Amino acid sequence: MNIRATPTQPPRPRYLMCRPQHFAVTYSINPWMDPKAWADNGDALHATAARQWAGLHRALLYHGALVEQVKPAPDLPDLVFTANAAVVLDGKALLARFRHPERQREQPVYAQSFRALQARGLIDEVIEMPDGAVLEGAGDCLWDGHRGTFWMGSGFRSDKTAAAVVAAAHDLGKLVAYRRVGPDRWVGSGTTPHDRLSAMLLARCGSWPAFASPETRAAILQALAAQHAPDGLPENAPSLSRHLLVTLAEADAAAAREGTPPLTRPEETPSGAA
Repeated sequence: MNIRATPTQPPRPRYLMCRPQHFAVTYSINPWMDPKAWADNGDALHATAARQWAGLHRALLYHGALVEQVKPAPDLPDLVFTANAAVVLDGKALLARFRHPERQREQPVYAQSFRALQARGLIDEVIEMPDGAVLEGAGDCLWDGHRGTFWMGSGFRSDKTAAAVVAAAHDLGKLVAYRRVGPDRWVGSGTTPHDRLSAMLLARCGSWPAFASPETRAAILQALAAQHAPDGLPENAPSLSRHLLVTLAEADAAAAREGTPPLTRPEETPSGAA
């Protein structure tokens, strides 16, 4: 977890782990999960997982890292994959929202763990994903401190609407998203999913999570996500989201008329420019 990492400072070595006490492959939500293979050799595989976990935990402590632990829970075998729990940067934890029901049951466990870290002063803010956006944590979204960029993939796990939410939650306008178009093929979006208008909005309102209600915060994030979603807002979106989306579209159009491409990444130079 990059708990105290910022876009300019390296992370403090602190990790979130969960003992593989209940780890197993009892369902299949991707091509690599084979419950039958586990059933045929589960005891040996579980013993290997426990041994590897203990070795990793011991090595991290030996090299000076701090380790926080999530308590294992029965019937949640994938809880061990703690990188999927959230996207964490600069004291903010954006909690995962899983696609499959089997993993959605992990969400309250991870939420409780991060709120416990917040109560201890290790996390400043715990943010929930808005309805309709799927993000499976740091497994799909990694912070590149060298380039100052979030790298994110979307497809059969996280969806591309989550990119705007990540940028909104962390007040970043620089996020490169990729989507899966084949078994081993990913293509870039060509533009950052979180445009400079949204970045400016959030940069000017750095404290909005502190004074806005959870419903208002969800409505704002939903509008920012929908701004770049092909299907727009869901039918049950609150009126605040709809009004904000209209305002963003009008401002976006105004910026374009003034000759400032609203979706151009800061590092890109317009064609023909010196």
